[in-house]
Amino acid sequence: MKWGNKWGNLWGLSSGDGPERACAFAQDRVLVQMDDTTGNRKFRDMLCELVAGLGNFEDAALDVSRSFDLDTAVGDQLDKLGRILKLPRRGFDDDRYRTFLFIQRDLILSSKREEANYTGTHNNLLQIVRTFIGAGPDPIVLKSYQPYSYTLSIPGIALDELLILVSFICVATWAGVLGQVIFVLGPNSLWDSDSVGPIPNGGIWGSASVVVPGAAVWGLTIQIGLGECE
Repeated sequence: MKWGNKWGNLWGLSSGDGPERACAFAQDRVLVQMDDTTGNRKFRDMLCELVAGLGNFEDAALDVSRSFDLDTAVGDQLDKLGRILKLPRRGFDDDRYRTFLFIQRDLILSSKREEANYTGTHNNLLQIVRTFIGAGPDPIVLKSYQPYSYTLSIPGIALDELLILVSFICVATWAGVLGQVIFVLGPNSLWDSDSVGPIPNGGIWGSASVVVPGAAVWGLTIQIGLGECE
């Protein structure tokens, strides 16, 4: 019986080429004097039968591995990975949840791998934000200040995802470093000025009592480093 057929679940339902690979592997190790002609290769055929089960086992093992690979996992597989990575789904679809899990995985592994961007570096913070918001919104602006602080301006963020990104940035920020994260929620979210204006994309105040055409969508800031990451 093929691995997994009994459950009809994550793996084992499709036939793989494991037995063929195992047969070819065994054939490469048979002495040349063992006949390989059709109808007279019984020893070689017997070896292929003996190793076919190992090939099926390899197919099942590869299916398991692929089922819990972030690049290919879907549905319940992603939920299981999320439990391992301590990041619940929070109602997001597979594609969005997979992006969050990529960031969470890299945060956990970054300090463990010599070739990775360690948490807290410019590259690390910028990579987190770019992965989170995608390739479209620009610009992401990161500036450092002495002795230990930075400002980070981020465009194109959805309000229902904002605190998730803040949590990632908070975890990635070095101890003792203060961050000011500026979220640009609209193209006209900048304060204008009577003395040095007009400022490009400067906003105007709206009103609770009347409709103001072109009223600004004001951005907001969140401080990093003053409390625990949530």
